[in-house]
Amino acid sequence: MEIRRQVSIRILPTLFILLSLAACSPQSSQSGSQQTGRASAASGPNQAAGIQWTVPPDWVIETGRPMRVGTYRIAAAPGDLVDAECAVYFFASGQGGTVEENLQRWENEFPQPEGSTAASASKRSDLMIAGLKVHTISVTGMFMAAARPPQGGEQPVPDIRMLGAIVEAPQGLVLFKLTGPINTVSAAEPAFNYMINSVHSQ
Repeated sequence: MEIRRQVSIRILPTLFILLSLAACSPQSSQSGSQQTGRASAASGPNQAAGIQWTVPPDWVIETGRPMRVGTYRIAAAPGDLVDAECAVYFFASGQGGTVEENLQRWENEFPQPEGSTAASASKRSDLMIAGLKVHTISVTGMFMAAARPPQGGEQPVPDIRMLGAIVEAPQGLVLFKLTGPINTVSAAEPAFNYMINSVHSQ
């Protein structure tokens, strides 16, 4: 009985991770969401805003979700109890916030000890890929995940890593966000970089 109880306690926080991914996207208007839904249905899970990318072959393409261009599941690494997830967002031209606003929002999902800033815990870089500006970020630590209703609010989940990339595409910003247990995300980092480096204009 004690073993089952310990497993349940470990599994519960990871459920918050998966539930939070849909809730942590940039805010947009209802009309923007409707436009995004139509664009996603037309463009498929590996293209948006005038760019295209290659999905790693061992990633599982999930069914469509509101406000997302694509959702990819990455199998859990040995020792982790749940898979990681990579979500791709496009909120139409001029919607979803600026590059800096999105990077700061992602950093703020990982609260830091008193006296430390969210930015101090992240690693950022800017690069050019196929003539496109790309902004990347990596953050590791305690992750504030959205809790399942009716509790609502947020729940802290330890030992989480997030890899993000924001591409300045011809028609607007495309956001790539990989979140999950540290070991799983670290193992998936080469595949994530492969996907980001495959980005090119259509």
